[in-house]
Amino acid sequence: MKAKLFWLAVAALVCVGAWAQDGPPPPAKGSALAVQAFPGQAWTSLGDSSPVEHGNIQSEIYAEQGVTVFSAQGGSFTFTPYTALEFSNDTYGFAWNNKVIVRAGGKFSKLFRHGIVSVGGGYAYENRYKNDPNIDVNLLNGTHALPASAGAAIGYVQGWFGWQPVADRRSRYPGSLWFAAGNIEPVEHGNVIGMGNVQQGFVMARLGRVILIPYAELRLSGDLQGYDWENKAAGGGGIKVAVPRGNAYTEIGAGVRHESRFLSGLSASGVYVFLNTSFSWALFHKKGN
Repeated sequence: MKAKLFWLAVAALVCVGAWAQDGPPPPAKGSALAVQAFPGQAWTSLGDSSPVEHGNIQSEIYAEQGVTVFSAQGGSFTFTPYTALEFSNDTYGFAWNNKVIVRAGGKFSKLFRHGIVSVGGGYAYENRYKNDPNIDVNLLNGTHALPASAGAAIGYVQGWFGWQPVADRRSRYPGSLWFAAGNIEPVEHGNVIGMGNVQQGFVMARLGRVILIPYAELRLSGDLQGYDWENKAAGGGGIKVAVPRGNAYTEIGAGVRHESRFLSGLSASGVYVFLNTSFSWALFHKKGN
């Protein structure tokens, strides 16, 4: 039961609406000769999360299906080939927020008591379907314009650590820390993007399945090629209503956030609202494995 609650928290807190950071699915247990697991996940994010882009509603959908072909150390170390699809959109039409990315590859994952670290690679094809070179040149501080589409090899490392899962009724202070770094945007050829986020919440009330959680958070991101939208810091807090149910999780909330962009010097504060959902599964899963 504790393991189920832990992985539910993992799936829920993956919904951070940044780059398509692969949420850690339940690793297969047993040996390399045991039944193969087919872990999958999907999540959505909707909201006006950037005060600098005031009033810009951003949405993102991510889905991934994998097959665990190797499991060792009691299931704590796995290798999982996967395919994934990411779609994002915004109401302002910025190229970097309007894109479709298809990825295929594999990742090695190491499970710890309170988290997971993955190293992966593969190939990705990206199409920024609202790309306008004239807009991009102005916002890139004079650097080259980006193509509308591109394919490239990708590589990344990512990690997630959490404490006091919100679905556990004994938890009072649910929180998480995640980080990711890699070259996962083929249009930004060779660009290494890094980011991290920490969030700490407090369970104010439980009303059946509905949980009321005030929270505070801080997020940092940067890259090597110097794109303004990827070099920023944002922090603030708010309140959210969380609804965990089996392997699904939904949260809706509002907060206040301050954002600073390091290269352009732009900064702004504002109120934002959001709706996040996530769901994880394991096809053909055998109980007891």
